[in-house]
Amino acid sequence: LPSNVLRWSSAFWGEDAQNGGQPSSFHVLDEVIKTLCDTQLFRNLRRIVLVGHSGGGQILNRYAAAGRGEDLYAAPRGVRVRYIPMNPGSYQYFSPLRPVGSSETNFAIPLTCPGHDQWGYGLFGPLSNYHATHGLGPVQLEDQYKRRDVIYLIGSDDDDPNDDSMPGSANLPGDCVPNLQGAHRLVRSRAYFNHLVQHFGRRIMRHQQHVVI
Repeated sequence: LPSNVLRWSSAFWGEDAQNGGQPSSFHVLDEVIKTLCDTQLFRNLRRIVLVGHSGGGQILNRYAAAGRGEDLYAAPRGVRVRYIPMNPGSYQYFSPLRPVGSSETNFAIPLTCPGHDQWGYGLFGPLSNYHATHGLGPVQLEDQYKRRDVIYLIGSDDDDPNDDSMPGSANLPGDCVPNLQGAHRLVRSRAYFNHLVQHFGRRIMRHQQHVVI
């Protein structure tokens, strides 16, 4: 890639870029919101909708928890922000519990798979420089996420456990962590939403899930 094109080395959500002053991928999304909230450019703007599909849905799910763009730039101007992660292959959990077997409603702490609760899949370290800069720890991540306006979309036929692009699948192998969330995207999405309801209760009422047929 040309030297002026920002690039990141892995799927560690929120990590610093390898070039260009090393901004975090979350910092880039902050700058998008900041630009849209510039009254000299978009004086009539009332709502921003951030949409991400598959891998884009994965980073959007994590950004909704850690990103500061909404609170720093949109909220002071009265601009509402909505997050729509579509068909992500994995999610950011807010407790060490994971689905038991093929269940979408029963959760327990896994007895195997060390590190399943680290950032990106859980709340704990190592966190990124972005987290440190904004003073984000588990408490702050939970507080931000429960206040977000999030709509989760998942395809009713997205149920292939061997899909080429799904983390943990036979064709995209990795560690055991993503597989703890379920066998395929559809069950992972349903289980995750049940996790949010069980963990946050009525505090998560702004969140919605829709299965697209």
